[in-house]
Amino acid sequence: WADMFLRPDYLGCLRNEGMATVLRDRPFRSVSWRLFLGALPEDQTAWAKRLKDARRSYHEKAASAASDPRGAAQRDLPPNMHHPLTEESASAWSTYFEDLELRDVIRRDVTRTFPEEHFFEDPEIQELMIRMLFTYSKLNSDVSYRQGMHELLAALLLVLAKEAAVVHQHPDLEAQLRLVLDPTFIEEDTYDLFEHLMIDMKPFFFSDQYRRPEAHHRQTNTVSLPATQTPIVPASLIRIAIFSRLFGYGLLGKAEPTLLQKLRKLDIPPQIYGLRWIRLLLSREFSLADTMIIWDALFAVNQNLELIDYLCVAMLTYIKD
Repeated sequence: WADMFLRPDYLGCLRNEGMATVLRDRPFRSVSWRLFLGALPEDQTAWAKRLKDARRSYHEKAASAASDPRGAAQRDLPPNMHHPLTEESASAWSTYFEDLELRDVIRRDVTRTFPEEHFFEDPEIQELMIRMLFTYSKLNSDVSYRQGMHELLAALLLVLAKEAAVVHQHPDLEAQLRLVLDPTFIEEDTYDLFEHLMIDMKPFFFSDQYRRPEAHHRQTNTVSLPATQTPIVPASLIRIAIFSRLFGYGLLGKAEPTLLQKLRKLDIPPQIYGLRWIRLLLSREFSLADTMIIWDALFAVNQNLELIDYLCVAMLTYIKD
């Protein structure tokens, strides 16, 4: 811990080690990821407050996402709005049944998560993942839940849980380490890290329904719109704008112009191969262990995950023949 986090310019050193694939042989990968993605500030004296706030915030978010049609707030509603058989879409009961369906969709994916990892067979782990994904989907109704989110969350959870378990077995470790990797708060800390990751991943999970582009997306992942307008834009256009940066006259056009022309001639749009690569951060293309190494570098470069652009182009170049 001291060697990694108490040295001068420790964060810069961690970033270099992540890009050099050195973190694979070192402990506390999850702490490095949290620093890379902004879930922990560089100033370690601010960690305790940041963790306390994030953990409390998760419980508030989970509570706000839950629906209780029998709650006291619903008792004064008209009968047509407060009945299990109501057809009113705005009623609490309609929301309740929609939430049950959403949980079922999430559960089906969660129970199939990384079958080679016995960790995810634990019913408690599955319920934990369902709660986190449900909470995120309710608080981000513009995208809700989409298949693939569970795999991103699962990889983060696995790393945090394993490292917290090791710390739990050594109560003599220093207080700051036990605070950051407290197994009591695995769910809260994993959700916080997932939420930070999804800041830039969210546009890739939009459906083709019409959504309003959100103002808090980082500039590299947004569609430019006139300042005086807030039109509803097809989510597919958001993805196309992002892909055009990668595969249009951007990286692929510069690195492999002949390959780009061939793909266009064959009418193979980048969404066919690129969406899964980017949406799942290559976790389907490599083993989970190798995916972790890729993520070390991906997160280390910057919070915008721009390295994924270059990795996708490199993969196309590698398989072009």
